[in-house]
Amino acid sequence: MRIREHYDDGGVSGGTLERPGLKLLLADIEEGLIDVVVVYKIDRLSRSLMDFSKLVEVFDRMGVTSRAGRRSSKPLTQSAPGAVLYHLAKVLTRDFMDSHKV
Repeated sequence: MRIREHYDDGGVSGGTLERPGLKLLLADIEEGLIDVVVVYKIDRLSRSLMDFSKLVEVFDRMGVTSRAGRRSSKPLTQSAPGAVLYHLAKVLTRDFMDSHKV
């Protein structure tokens, strides 16, 4: 495994996607430079369910595997906490979109 870059948003809230390190990570993913994203804990990636869902969709679309934890061998959305967060985010997002249709 080769680690290309360490993406760090120290001091910036995980409650927003407007983070320099995250933007650089997403740009590298879009360029096809990243195939695995490893985070220490899920909330280091995002503290917003809707944003978490968006990030996972980008990862899935680009074929990027995501892992959380020091010894995690399961993709982020296949671990118990990750799967719960992902599906909860999808349900809440769908409900929000349905309730705000014009």
